[in-house]
Amino acid sequence: MQLWSAELSRLSYPHHRWGRHTSEGWSAEIYDLLETDEDGAVERFQEAYEDLFNARRVNISRVDKKFAEKHTAIINSHFGSKGEKIKKLGRKGYAMADKKIYEAMAANYKGKTGLENMAGEQKLALFSPWMADFSVANGEQLELPGQYTGFSMPRPEQHAKVDYLS
Repeated sequence: MQLWSAELSRLSYPHHRWGRHTSEGWSAEIYDLLETDEDGAVERFQEAYEDLFNARRVNISRVDKKFAEKHTAIINSHFGSKGEKIKKLGRKGYAMADKKIYEAMAANYKGKTGLENMAGEQKLALFSPWMADFSVANGEQLELPGQYTGFSMPRPEQHAKVDYLS
């Protein structure tokens, strides 16, 4: 279920997941944590780095790989590959560095090879190779949540399950 959840979160463009202008993005969470928990901010950055900037991640999608290859250097220069520069920056410095990073991301979004040209309907495999290959034929099955009432013994063999995605 944890893998399923992680793959669902990857069904959006990486610069949206970085999310400088949204309260749900990695960047906004790190910024908020810097006020109360600097170590937590560094830990959160490391999670973000693994999700967005590790081009060698297992089962990385083509979209994520392209994004990581284009933006890892600027992330490393401002924050360090392990977030070691974040505490020293503080909230104000973090916000200024993040603005520069976001501008670089926005610039890479435009142009002939940018993600802007991927607007509209896209193949699932571009964002999540794991989901694209998910199938009961591979021995995988996902039980839909909300089928246990607590009033009787569960009967998983009678529950609705996801067999494949297309």
